[in-house]
Amino acid sequence: MPTPKRLRTYLFTRKKGRGPSIAVFLSDPRDLLSVSCWYDLPHIARNINGISWGKDGSINPFLSAEAVLSDFFGEPTVAYDLARAFKESFIAQMPEKGGMITTEQINAWFTRYKSKLEA
Repeated sequence: MPTPKRLRTYLFTRKKGRGPSIAVFLSDPRDLLSVSCWYDLPHIARNINGISWGKDGSINPFLSAEAVLSDFFGEPTVAYDLARAFKESFIAQMPEKGGMITTEQINAWFTRYKSKLEA
């Protein structure tokens, strides 16, 4: 499984006048409290409505899942293949106001997902 060089935390927020966004915070693996930089996660624009979370059954939560996994794995094809299951586990369950997803959570989810496929 590809692993990022730095630990990532994905922060989902809703800002007035700006709408929903996903920011990615990078930290040194040796010091989890130090954030070395951050950037807004560009979403994969297939839909005019963009990204969202806290619900299931629409394309926008899928786009959010796909954007996070594409950034995490660095492979758009892998992200697309995993996005539906990731959406159901994380994105649809996230409170409407937002939340966080960490590298550790994604790695643990991927390990469980992969073991179900191999069973």
